[in-house]
Amino acid sequence: MFNYSDYNTRQLYDLIFDYVTLQLEGIDKSEQLKLLKEEADNREDGLYEKAFNDAMSRHAPYIPVQKSELEEPEYITILSKSLVGTKFALALVSGDEMKLDGLFDGQYILYEKDRLPQNNDKVLVEYKNQVIIKNYTRKNDKIVLSTSGVELQDIELDNSINYKILGIVRLSLNII
Repeated sequence: MFNYSDYNTRQLYDLIFDYVTLQLEGIDKSEQLKLLKEEADNREDGLYEKAFNDAMSRHAPYIPVQKSELEEPEYITILSKSLVGTKFALALVSGDEMKLDGLFDGQYILYEKDRLPQNNDKVLVEYKNQVIIKNYTRKNDKIVLSTSGVELQDIELDNSINYKILGIVRLSLNII
C-alpha cells in the first residue's frame, strides 16, 4: 500500500482515481485531471502516477453483448412478461463457470430481486461492469463470491469496492 503523508493526500489520490475511471468510461475529466496532476506533483512524488496506474489496472471495459442468433423461446417471453411488476425476473446464463453448481451456458434463471442473500445462496451480482453469478458467503466484514470450480479465484468485496447484488437465484430453467 502507498504511504500517504496525510488524510488530504489520501483524498487527492481517491479523487484522481475516480476521475481517471470516469475518463475511461467516456466522461471528459481532462481539465480536472490536469489540475489534480499539478496538485499531486506538488504534494507527493509519484502520487498521480500511482492513482492513475491503479485506476487503469482495475478498469474493465464495457463490451456490449452481441445479440444471439437464437430466438428467445416463447415460454420464456411469456414468463418474462408475467413477472413484470413482481419481485422476480429472468436472466440468461452465459459461460460455464457455475456448471459444477448446475447452471449451464444457455439456461435461464429465475432470480428474486431486492432481498438480502444468506450464506451459500447463488447470487446475481453487478461487478466491474459485468453481471456475474456466484456463490455468496459473508465472512466477518467481507463478502466472498466464489464458484465451485478451482480455476477461478474468489472475489472478496468490502465497502471500498463498487458492486450491487441484483438478486438471489431461485430456479434454473433449461431450454426445451
